[in-house]
Amino acid sequence: MECKVSDVYRVLDEIAPFDTQMDFDNAGLLLGHPENRVDCILTALDATSGVVEEAKRAGAQLIVTHHPVFFRPVKRLVETEPEARNVCEMIRAGISLIAAHTNFDIAEGGVNDALAAQLGWRVERHGELLRFGSFEAPVTLETLAAQAAAALGGPVVPYGGAQRPISRWAICSGAGGSEVAEAAREGTDVLIVASGIMVHEALEAAGRLAAEGIDAAVIDPITVKPLDEALIREYAEKTGAVVTAENHNKIGGLTSAVQAAVCGLKLGFGCVAIEDEFGEVGPQDYLRERFALTAEHIAAEVRRAVKQR
Repeated sequence: MECKVSDVYRVLDEIAPFDTQMDFDNAGLLLGHPENRVDCILTALDATSGVVEEAKRAGAQLIVTHHPVFFRPVKRLVETEPEARNVCEMIRAGISLIAAHTNFDIAEGGVNDALAAQLGWRVERHGELLRFGSFEAPVTLETLAAQAAAALGGPVVPYGGAQRPISRWAICSGAGGSEVAEAAREGTDVLIVASGIMVHEALEAAGRLAAEGIDAAVIDPITVKPLDEALIREYAEKTGAVVTAENHNKIGGLTSAVQAAVCGLKLGFGCVAIEDEFGEVGPQDYLRERFALTAEHIAAEVRRAVKQR
Protein backbone atom coordinates (compact mmCIF):
# COMPACT_ATOMS: atom_id res chain seq x y z
CA MET A 1 0.00 0.00 0.00
CA GLU A 2 1.41 3.38 -1.01
CA CYS A 3 2.07 5.85 1.79
CA LYS A 4 1.72 9.57 1.26
CA VAL A 5 2.77 12.62 3.26
CA SER A 6 -0.88 13.15 4.15
CA ASP A 7 -1.04 9.65 5.68
CA VAL A 8 1.88 10.40 7.99
CA TYR A 9 0.37 13.76 8.86
CA ARG A 10 -2.95 12.09 9.74
CA VAL A 11 -1.26 9.57 12.08
CA LEU A 12 0.66 12.34 13.83
CA ASP A 13 -2.52 14.41 14.09
CA GLU A 14 -4.26 11.51 15.84
CA ILE A 15 -1.43 11.20 18.36
CA ALA A 16 -0.90 14.93 18.92
CA PRO A 17 -3.59 17.07 17.22
CA PHE A 18 -1.98 19.97 15.40
CA ASP A 19 -4.83 22.29 16.37
CA THR A 20 -3.71 22.04 20.02
CA GLN A 21 -0.38 23.77 19.34
CA MET A 22 0.36 27.04 21.13
CA ASP A 23 -0.54 30.31 19.41
CA PHE A 24 3.10 31.20 18.78
CA ASP A 25 3.95 27.83 17.21
CA ASN A 26 4.33 26.74 13.58
CA ALA A 27 3.74 22.99 13.72
CA GLY A 28 2.27 21.02 10.80
CA LEU A 29 3.17 20.33 7.18
CA LEU A 30 5.74 23.02 6.43
CA LEU A 31 7.23 21.86 3.15
CA GLY A 32 6.12 19.64 0.28
CA HIS A 33 2.83 18.33 -1.08
CA PRO A 34 0.35 16.18 0.88
CA GLU A 35 0.14 13.74 -2.03
CA ASN A 36 3.90 13.15 -2.26
CA ARG A 37 4.86 9.49 -1.92
CA VAL A 38 6.79 8.40 1.17
CA ASP A 39 8.93 5.26 1.34
CA CYS A 40 11.41 6.43 3.97
CA ILE A 41 11.08 8.87 6.89
CA LEU A 42 13.84 10.50 8.89
CA THR A 43 13.07 11.88 12.37
CA ALA A 44 15.15 14.61 14.04
CA LEU A 45 15.03 17.40 16.56
CA ASP A 46 15.81 20.09 13.96
CA ALA A 47 16.10 20.21 10.18
CA THR A 48 19.78 21.13 10.19
CA SER A 49 22.09 20.85 7.19
CA GLY A 50 23.46 17.59 8.62
CA VAL A 51 19.96 16.16 8.96
CA VAL A 52 19.08 17.15 5.39
CA GLU A 53 22.25 15.49 4.07
CA GLU A 54 21.48 12.34 6.09
CA ALA A 55 17.94 12.26 4.66
CA LYS A 56 19.35 12.51 1.13
CA ARG A 57 21.79 9.66 1.75
CA ALA A 58 19.01 7.50 3.21
CA GLY A 59 16.67 8.26 0.31
CA ALA A 60 14.07 9.72 2.68
CA GLN A 61 11.22 11.66 1.13
CA LEU A 62 9.98 13.07 4.45
CA ILE A 63 11.64 14.56 7.51
CA VAL A 64 9.63 14.78 10.74
CA THR A 65 11.14 17.15 13.28
CA HIS A 66 10.16 18.46 16.69
CA HIS A 67 11.23 22.05 16.10
CA PRO A 68 9.70 23.83 13.10
CA VAL A 69 11.36 25.97 10.47
CA PHE A 70 9.85 29.37 9.69
CA PHE A 71 9.25 29.94 13.40
CA ARG A 72 8.94 33.61 12.54
CA PRO A 73 7.41 34.99 9.32
CA VAL A 74 9.79 34.68 6.36
CA LYS A 75 9.81 37.25 3.54
CA ARG A 76 12.69 35.85 1.47
CA LEU A 77 14.70 32.65 0.93
CA VAL A 78 18.33 33.67 0.41
CA GLU A 79 20.75 30.77 0.65
CA THR A 80 23.37 32.78 2.47
CA GLU A 81 21.13 32.27 5.50
CA PRO A 82 21.37 28.76 7.10
CA GLU A 83 17.65 28.05 7.46
CA ALA A 84 16.86 29.28 3.96
CA ARG A 85 19.73 27.18 2.55
CA ASN A 86 18.41 24.02 4.28
CA VAL A 87 14.87 24.67 3.04
CA CYS A 88 16.04 25.22 -0.53
CA GLU A 89 18.11 22.02 -0.38
CA MET A 90 15.04 20.06 0.78
CA ILE A 91 13.02 21.51 -2.10
CA ARG A 92 15.70 20.54 -4.63
CA ALA A 93 15.84 17.01 -3.16
CA GLY A 94 12.04 16.65 -3.14
CA ILE A 95 11.95 16.20 0.65
CA SER A 96 8.82 17.19 2.58
CA LEU A 97 8.90 18.44 6.17
CA ILE A 98 6.45 18.02 9.06
CA ALA A 99 7.06 19.49 12.53
CA ALA A 100 5.24 18.29 15.66
CA HIS A 101 6.22 20.81 18.33
CA THR A 102 4.07 22.13 21.19
CA ASN A 103 1.20 19.86 20.13
CA PHE A 104 3.52 16.92 20.86
CA ASP A 105 4.68 18.51 24.15
CA ILE A 106 1.04 18.88 25.24
CA ALA A 107 -0.21 15.49 24.02
CA GLU A 108 -1.05 12.64 26.35
CA GLY A 109 2.00 10.38 26.20
CA GLY A 110 3.99 13.12 24.46
CA VAL A 111 7.35 14.70 25.25
CA ASN A 112 6.55 15.87 28.80
CA ASP A 113 5.06 12.53 29.79
CA ALA A 114 8.01 10.70 28.23
CA LEU A 115 10.42 12.90 30.19
CA ALA A 116 8.61 12.21 33.45
CA ALA A 117 8.60 8.47 32.72
CA GLN A 118 12.33 8.49 31.95
CA LEU A 119 12.96 10.20 35.29
CA GLY A 120 10.72 7.70 37.06
CA TRP A 121 8.37 10.40 38.34
CA ARG A 122 4.63 9.75 38.60
CA VAL A 123 2.52 12.46 36.98
CA GLU A 124 -0.32 13.53 39.27
CA ARG A 125 -1.74 16.42 37.26
CA HIS A 126 -1.55 17.77 33.73
CA GLY A 127 -1.26 21.48 32.97
CA GLU A 128 -1.27 22.82 29.44
CA LEU A 129 2.47 22.47 28.88
CA LEU A 130 3.47 21.33 32.36
CA ARG A 131 3.23 18.05 34.24
CA PHE A 132 3.05 18.08 38.04
CA GLY A 133 3.75 15.59 40.79
CA SER A 134 5.24 15.10 44.24
CA PHE A 135 7.82 12.90 45.92
CA GLU A 136 6.95 10.50 48.72
CA ALA A 137 9.60 12.21 50.84
CA PRO A 138 11.47 15.48 50.26
CA VAL A 139 14.77 15.16 48.40
CA THR A 140 17.53 17.77 48.16
CA LEU A 141 18.12 19.61 44.91
CA GLU A 142 21.67 18.22 44.78
CA THR A 143 20.44 14.63 45.03
CA LEU A 144 17.66 15.29 42.54
CA ALA A 145 20.10 16.69 39.98
CA ALA A 146 22.34 13.63 40.32
CA GLN A 147 19.38 11.28 39.87
CA ALA A 148 18.18 13.21 36.80
CA ALA A 149 21.65 13.13 35.23
CA ALA A 150 21.81 9.36 35.69
CA ALA A 151 18.32 8.83 34.28
CA LEU A 152 18.82 11.09 31.26
CA GLY A 153 22.41 10.10 30.54
CA GLY A 154 23.69 13.65 30.31
CA PRO A 155 24.71 16.70 32.35
CA VAL A 156 22.11 18.45 34.51
CA VAL A 157 22.60 22.01 35.74
CA PRO A 158 20.66 22.66 38.99
CA TYR A 159 19.56 26.16 39.93
CA GLY A 160 18.94 27.00 43.59
CA GLY A 161 20.18 25.95 47.01
CA ALA A 162 21.85 22.54 46.74
CA GLN A 163 20.50 21.35 50.09
CA ARG A 164 17.02 22.78 49.74
CA PRO A 165 14.42 20.00 50.16
CA ILE A 166 12.12 19.49 47.16
CA SER A 167 8.70 17.95 47.74
CA ARG A 168 6.81 18.90 44.56
CA TRP A 169 7.95 19.06 40.97
CA ALA A 170 6.89 20.44 37.61
CA ILE A 171 8.25 19.34 34.24
CA CYS A 172 8.44 21.32 31.00
CA SER A 173 10.37 19.81 28.10
CA GLY A 174 10.88 23.17 26.39
CA ALA A 175 12.26 26.54 27.44
CA GLY A 176 9.46 26.94 29.98
CA GLY A 177 10.02 30.62 30.67
CA SER A 178 6.34 31.50 30.43
CA GLU A 179 5.42 28.55 32.67
CA VAL A 180 7.56 29.54 35.67
CA ALA A 181 4.73 31.39 37.41
CA GLU A 182 2.32 28.48 36.96
CA ALA A 183 4.92 26.04 38.28
CA ALA A 184 5.60 28.25 41.27
CA ARG A 185 1.91 28.43 42.15
CA GLU A 186 1.47 24.69 41.72
CA GLY A 187 4.53 23.91 43.82
CA THR A 188 3.32 26.06 46.71
CA ASP A 189 2.03 24.18 49.75
CA VAL A 190 0.31 27.08 51.51
CA LEU A 191 -0.73 30.69 51.01
CA ILE A 192 0.09 33.26 53.72
CA VAL A 193 -1.81 36.54 53.41
CA ALA A 194 -0.19 39.18 55.58
CA SER A 195 -0.61 42.90 56.09
CA GLY A 196 1.29 45.73 57.71
CA ILE A 197 4.18 44.85 59.98
CA MET A 198 3.14 41.17 59.83
CA VAL A 199 4.52 40.87 56.29
CA HIS A 200 8.06 40.73 57.72
CA GLU A 201 7.01 37.99 60.16
CA ALA A 202 5.29 36.09 57.32
CA LEU A 203 8.42 36.19 55.15
CA GLU A 204 10.54 34.97 58.07
CA ALA A 205 8.05 32.15 58.65
CA ALA A 206 8.22 31.21 54.95
CA GLY A 207 12.00 30.93 55.22
CA ARG A 208 11.74 28.64 58.23
CA LEU A 209 9.09 26.49 56.57
CA ALA A 210 11.22 26.10 53.43
CA ALA A 211 13.82 24.30 55.51
CA GLU A 212 11.10 21.78 56.40
CA GLY A 213 10.12 21.26 52.75
CA ILE A 214 6.99 23.44 52.98
CA ASP A 215 6.78 26.07 50.24
CA ALA A 216 4.79 29.13 51.26
CA ALA A 217 3.64 31.95 48.99
CA VAL A 218 3.28 35.28 50.81
CA ILE A 219 0.83 37.87 49.51
CA ASP A 220 0.73 41.40 50.89
CA PRO A 221 -2.57 42.85 49.62
CA ILE A 222 -2.43 46.54 48.80
CA THR A 223 -5.88 46.99 50.30
CA VAL A 224 -8.25 44.85 52.28
CA LYS A 225 -11.37 46.61 51.08
CA PRO A 226 -11.40 45.97 48.18
CA LEU A 227 -9.33 42.79 48.38
CA ASP A 228 -7.87 41.10 45.29
CA GLU A 229 -10.19 38.15 45.76
CA ALA A 230 -9.35 36.53 42.40
CA LEU A 231 -5.64 36.26 43.28
CA ILE A 232 -6.36 34.97 46.80
CA ARG A 233 -8.81 32.39 45.50
CA GLU A 234 -6.45 31.25 42.71
CA TYR A 235 -3.67 30.46 45.16
CA ALA A 236 -6.10 28.98 47.69
CA GLU A 237 -7.45 26.54 45.11
CA LYS A 238 -3.95 25.42 44.16
CA THR A 239 -2.53 25.07 47.68
CA GLY A 240 -5.54 23.96 49.69
CA ALA A 241 -4.25 25.82 52.76
CA VAL A 242 -4.43 29.50 53.74
CA VAL A 243 -3.12 31.37 56.79
CA THR A 244 -3.72 35.06 57.48
CA ALA A 245 -1.43 37.24 59.57
CA GLU A 246 -2.41 40.70 60.82
CA ASN A 247 -1.78 42.89 63.84
CA HIS A 248 -5.45 43.82 64.15
CA ASN A 249 -8.63 42.25 65.48
CA LYS A 250 -9.35 39.13 63.44
CA ILE A 251 -13.02 40.15 63.17
CA GLY A 252 -13.81 42.61 60.41
CA GLY A 253 -10.28 42.90 59.04
CA LEU A 254 -7.95 40.89 56.79
CA THR A 255 -8.94 37.50 58.20
CA SER A 256 -12.64 38.11 57.65
CA ALA A 257 -12.01 39.43 54.13
CA VAL A 258 -9.92 36.40 53.15
CA GLN A 259 -12.46 34.00 54.66
CA ALA A 260 -15.15 35.61 52.51
CA ALA A 261 -12.93 35.38 49.40
CA VAL A 262 -12.32 31.63 49.81
CA CYS A 263 -15.83 30.78 50.98
CA GLY A 264 -16.96 27.47 49.53
CA LEU A 265 -13.48 26.02 49.06
CA LYS A 266 -12.37 23.00 51.06
CA LEU A 267 -9.28 24.34 52.78
CA GLY A 268 -7.05 24.14 55.79
CA PHE A 269 -7.32 27.59 57.35
CA GLY A 270 -5.47 29.37 60.13
CA CYS A 271 -4.96 32.90 61.37
CA VAL A 272 -2.54 34.87 63.49
CA ALA A 273 -4.23 38.03 64.75
CA ILE A 274 -5.45 39.88 67.80
CA GLU A 275 -8.21 37.84 69.40
CA ASP A 276 -11.63 39.47 69.67
CA GLU A 277 -11.36 40.29 73.36
CA PHE A 278 -12.89 43.41 74.89
CA GLY A 279 -10.46 46.09 75.98
CA GLU A 280 -7.28 44.56 74.50
CA VAL A 281 -5.31 47.55 73.27
CA GLY A 282 -1.74 48.65 73.87
CA PRO A 283 1.69 49.23 72.35
CA GLN A 284 2.74 47.06 69.44
CA ASP A 285 5.37 45.16 71.44
CA TYR A 286 2.75 44.30 74.06
CA LEU A 287 0.27 43.07 71.44
CA ARG A 288 2.99 41.08 69.66
CA GLU A 289 3.84 39.22 72.85
CA ARG A 290 0.27 38.96 74.13
CA PHE A 291 -1.15 37.43 70.94
CA ALA A 292 2.04 35.76 69.59
CA LEU A 293 2.16 37.87 66.43
CA THR A 294 5.39 36.16 65.45
CA ALA A 295 7.01 34.14 62.69
CA GLU A 296 7.02 31.12 64.99
CA HIS A 297 3.25 31.34 65.50
CA ILE A 298 2.63 31.82 61.76
CA ALA A 299 4.76 28.75 60.99
CA ALA A 300 2.81 26.73 63.57
CA GLU A 301 -0.50 27.82 62.04
CA VAL A 302 0.80 26.84 58.59
CA ARG A 303 1.73 23.35 59.78
CA ARG A 304 -1.74 22.95 61.28
CA ALA A 305 -3.51 24.28 58.16
CA VAL A 306 -1.49 22.01 55.84
CA LYS A 307 -2.50 18.98 57.91
CA GLN A 308 -6.17 20.00 57.64
CA ARG A 309 -6.19 19.87 53.82
